[in-house]
Amino acid sequence: MAAIVLVALGLGVWARMLPPGEGIRPALLDIHKSLGLTALILVVFRLAYRLLRGEPPYREPPGALAQGAAHSAHWGSMR
Repeated sequence: MAAIVLVALGLGVWARMLPPGEGIRPALLDIHKSLGLTALILVVFRLAYRLLRGEPPYREPPGALAQGAAHSAHWGSMR
């Protein structure tokens, strides 16, 4: 997922620097859009999988500090 997003971002920035409608810009934008749509579809599948399967188990339970940090991050992102 990260590679798809980074490549799409790089192609979008590169295409933005080129003159409109000339050279390889239309092809770059087509690839950029295809990668973006692919990422969107994968996100939908990943969310559906997570909702159906639940949270993955930990190999070792996280310590109290890690749990506190996670709860703080979740609480902070809701505000």
